[in-house]
This record gives sequence, C-alpha cells and structure tokens, in this order.
Amino acid sequence: MDIKCISSSSSFIPFPLLAVALITGTPSRLLKIFLSISMIDKVVAKLRSGYGRNVPVAVVERATWDNERCIIGTLDDIADKVKEAKITKCAQILVGDFIDCDYDKSLLYDKNFTHMFRGAKE
Repeated sequence: MDIKCISSSSSFIPFPLLAVALITGTPSRLLKIFLSISMIDKVVAKLRSGYGRNVPVAVVERATWDNERCIIGTLDDIADKVKEAKITKCAQILVGDFIDCDYDKSLLYDKNFTHMFRGAKE
C-alpha cells in the first residue's frame, strides 16, 4: 500500500492539484491530509474526482489528546458529519480502504512481546 501525506495548500503546488495527482489511478492508496479540515467540502470534491468512487474517510480531531474524537464516514457523508460535530481545526483527514476494516493490532509495544531491542515482561 502506498502512503502519501499532504499538509495544507502550498504556494508551489495547490492542494487540489496535488491531491488529485496523488490518488488518480491508485485505488489502494492511503492518504493523510493535514491542516485542511476547514475546507472539507473542497477536499471531498477533489478526492471524489481523483478516486472516482466512494471511499472510506476518517477525521481524527486532536489525535492522541485526552479529548480525541474520530468521525468515520465516506466521501458521500463525511463533510456533513464533520460540520455536525463542529470540527474546524486540529484534525487530520485519513482516506482509504484501511478505515473501518478488520485487522490485528501490532504487538510492537505489547509488554509480552519480545523483539531485538526489548525482552517480554513476565
């Protein structure tokens, strides 16, 4: 899976052009967009034109903070959900089929897992 990060609009490459260039023809792409939640409607419009289909989207507000919130939807409904939740800043937009799917969590930080830098605790 290819991973790309975008951080708000740039003075060199406008965000919409960059986003469409990154996602066109790559249906398994994981896309992370930062500093753009205030323009969620524009982001969704560009993602829709790039992906060409309805894909899962998650918006994580204040990630890792005590008051973290996560809104999960699709390109069809995420803008409305974000507005309803009144999320206007401190949020990242995650796009891709990895959202809301079954997976096994990594054991890397599990205290019972041994790796080359740390032994498991008993």
